[in-house]
Amino acid sequence: MFSTVLRLKGSELTSRHWLMKALGDLCRSNPLSAHCYAIYYLTYESDRAEILLLVSHGDIESYVLVWYGGEFIIQDVYEVHIWNPTREVMRQIVISPCKRADIQLYNSTSSDVEAVMKYFRSLGFKKFRTEEFYDMVCDCSSFSPSPLEKLAVKLGEEYAPLYRDLEFGRGIEITLDEVGEILEKYTHYGVIVNNILASIVARYVTLPWIHVLGGVFTRRKI
Repeated sequence: MFSTVLRLKGSELTSRHWLMKALGDLCRSNPLSAHCYAIYYLTYESDRAEILLLVSHGDIESYVLVWYGGEFIIQDVYEVHIWNPTREVMRQIVISPCKRADIQLYNSTSSDVEAVMKYFRSLGFKKFRTEEFYDMVCDCSSFSPSPLEKLAVKLGEEYAPLYRDLEFGRGIEITLDEVGEILEKYTHYGVIVNNILASIVARYVTLPWIHVLGGVFTRRKI
């Protein structure tokens, strides 16, 4: 079986139409957020992202999506999304341990986690913390809106102080000007209780066949 590892970034991402089609097909067949992240970053953040693909006979067998961080303080982090971890693609990851890396594994085993940690140690990363997350996927027939959803409001610039207070509570220093830019660039919704932003979510992708929500956070208590 012939297979090869491709490294694509910048304009190479947007010019490879087969790649977006292949990711779209993966997302439709099994809408793991790994594929949603890839579609988002390759569409809107291609200048800050690259993807490493293990391709066999035209099919994607494994990939690593690396996002090098954004323009805002709270985005000063690497995001590394690994789907179907394989040694071939992991060996191609080259990032400097100058900032934190959030590594998300999909279709992986405990041995994959150990292998990823071992490789990132070789890159110079020293401290690791593992957590398990659950992604929610639903369609038109399975989605059941909560009667409390009417409490959510779209967050405009007037809610910038509440957004900043929420980030301060998570230990993130951010200015009101930067919050204003974030709320202008990304569509956010939140639930406000007693003039406190209690819960928040961002809408990242809105396509005819998929909507992606991320950045979900709810305070433990108010």
